[in-house]
Amino acid sequence: MTSNEPLEDYAFNFIKHICEEFGPRHSSSNAERKANLWIKEELTNYCDSVYLEEFKTNPNLYPHGIFKICGVLAGAAFAFMPLKFPFSIVSGIFILLSLFVLISELMGLKRWIKFLFKSGTSSNVWGTIKPSGDVKFRVLIEGHTDSAKM
Repeated sequence: MTSNEPLEDYAFNFIKHICEEFGPRHSSSNAERKANLWIKEELTNYCDSVYLEEFKTNPNLYPHGIFKICGVLAGAAFAFMPLKFPFSIVSGIFILLSLFVLISELMGLKRWIKFLFKSGTSSNVWGTIKPSGDVKFRVLIEGHTDSAKM
C-alpha cells in the first residue's frame, strides 16, 4: 500500500477543522448540528447524494445516567439495611431493582428509565457514490460527530 499524502493531509485537516471550528460537540447540541451541516456540505463535493438524518435521543442516559440511577438505588438500600425485619426487605428490593435496571438498560437496551432524562434531537450525515459499473465492493465509513464529555 502506498501513501497518498494529499489525501492524508485532507483527512487530517478535515478532522482538525471540525475540532477547532465547532469545539466540543455534545450529543444533541447546536455545535454537533453545525458540524453535521458542514460535513453534509463537504460531502456534496464527492458524493452523488447526501443525507442528513435527524433522530430523538436522550444524551445523558447512556451510560452515565444508568450508573447514576443504579448508584442512587444501591445507596438507598444501605439506608434500610440496619432496620428491623419488615423494613430490611426494602434494602433487598432496592438492590434487585438496581440490578434489573443495570442489566435491562445496558444489555437489553430497554430504555425503561429514559423518561428521567432530557431528550434532544441529534443527527447523522452520510453520502452515497453510485458506481459507474458493476458493484464489486461496498465501503462504509463511520464516525461520530459528537465529542466525548471528558
